[in-house]
Amino acid sequence: MGLGVTLAGGMGLWVALAGGPASAFTDSLMACNASAFEAAEDFLRERGFARVHAAGDLSPAQARGAAWTLMPPYLDSLGTRADRGGQDVAALFEIQRRAVPGLFRRVETGTARFRVYVRGDDVMTMTQSDAGDGRARRSCRLALGPDARDVVSSGPLNTANHPDAPARGLYSKEFILPEETSE
Repeated sequence: MGLGVTLAGGMGLWVALAGGPASAFTDSLMACNASAFEAAEDFLRERGFARVHAAGDLSPAQARGAAWTLMPPYLDSLGTRADRGGQDVAALFEIQRRAVPGLFRRVETGTARFRVYVRGDDVMTMTQSDAGDGRARRSCRLALGPDARDVVSSGPLNTANHPDAPARGLYSKEFILPEETSE
């Protein structure tokens, strides 16, 4: 069984599902493509994701997943080599692991929002900022736990040969959306 997802801008992605409830990957894509930040949050809650408010509320596996959501800038993706500043991935991961508590100290403004959501060992971060010209930039990163139902055939980051990598993969996607209005 498979699902074709059309993202903002008409880009397509094919995801194979192993059956059962919707996958964390598909849920994250659908939420991140929602027209409003609040709608994305509502969608995630309806799909069983829970917002996490403090690093101490994460299990050890979730804390590792949260650290991995900070890693995409340092990982190779779709044939490109990442700039690691001379550090190996393990050293960079340790730095990001120590940075996880800072995720929960981010200050939201009228133009910037940030959330951490979990469902089991799946961890998703969602940020939104002003992209200018009446648009919003929403970025979603998902670290898939060992029970994930996904087989993503396009767009995953290369976490091969990284022993602490998320069990079923890591995904990062950015959307530029028309600016939402909130009342």
